[in-house]
Amino acid sequence: MSKEISIPDMVIDLDSAIATEQVIQFAVYAAIGVFTLVLLLSFQVFIMRIRFLSSRKLRYRLLKKWRPEITHILLGRKSGMPVLPRRETCVFLEEWNRMFGTIRGDHLEPLIKLAHHLRIDIFARRILKTRSVRNRLFAIMTLGHMREFAAWDELVELLQHPHPIISINAARALMWIDAKHAIGLIIPLILERSDWPWSNVAHVLKQANPQLVCEQLSQLAASAPPDRQPGLLRYLETTRCLHLTKTITNVLQTTEDDRVSSVCLHIIADPDALPMIRKFVKHPRWHVRMHAATALGRFGEQDDIQTLLKMAEDKNWWVRYRAAQAIVKIPGQTNETLYMLRDQHQDKYARDILTQVIAEAQQQ
Repeated sequence: MSKEISIPDMVIDLDSAIATEQVIQFAVYAAIGVFTLVLLLSFQVFIMRIRFLSSRKLRYRLLKKWRPEITHILLGRKSGMPVLPRRETCVFLEEWNRMFGTIRGDHLEPLIKLAHHLRIDIFARRILKTRSVRNRLFAIMTLGHMREFAAWDELVELLQHPHPIISINAARALMWIDAKHAIGLIIPLILERSDWPWSNVAHVLKQANPQLVCEQLSQLAASAPPDRQPGLLRYLETTRCLHLTKTITNVLQTTEDDRVSSVCLHIIADPDALPMIRKFVKHPRWHVRMHAATALGRFGEQDDIQTLLKMAEDKNWWVRYRAAQAIVKIPGQTNETLYMLRDQHQDKYARDILTQVIAEAQQQ
């Protein structure tokens, strides 16, 4: 008996076939779309590569043109001043600023005269207002190197720019133009601009005469919140303000933050602070004890040897190491006395670290 197929079953099979065909069509169209997208992306990458190679080739050719020109100017050529086409300005600025980083003193004057001759200051002030961070940095560096006081207000405004690289470079440019007036603007901003990298700020501050920096920086360090004091105290060290030991001593006396105490002990250079330093040799934090030992090594006395021998037993290796180094540095020590102190010590770890430090001292 033959099997009968009902009309509903035929309708279901037809719908299933149509759905399968639609899925296949969708997959084909999707594959075509993906393939087209891949082709477009590949073409875009190809075009970008061509542009990059072309730009690099042009830059190389322009550098070959301008390096000899700038060198001739530096060597004293006064006639036949070059003409700068507009499309070559950015490459010229790159090379011109690079030269500024390698030359010092009176040799910079020909470079500045060349820039004024080529009206670079006008171009730099124009691109200072563009959105490109790279162009703005070039403009800031150029105006600073040219000592362009006419751009002072524009650079001061950039100190508040939200981009930290732009603002810190504006500070550097202002220091190049007039350090005496710039330092009064920059130091108060150090607390506000927590996004400024520490090394960049230190580099900016070192460009000024220490006498211009020390007083304002000391006042700021003394009144700053504890979380900002360590960085400010390190600026005092970096800018050679250690003769202002009163600030460091006052901070060490009043602070309750072990990070601040640690930095003060690390940079303090006042022998009169020795009684205060001795109070930190039993501090609960190891890094404070370590810096206290280091400070005793700078200007400790014979009476401090027993304290340092006790610190050579510390459970922290760095405290033991700095204590042993301090013992070696205290005036009046000889190899015989150092070996005697080592051999008489009851603690194995203290004897080991003293042996290591004595050997290091003998190799120097």
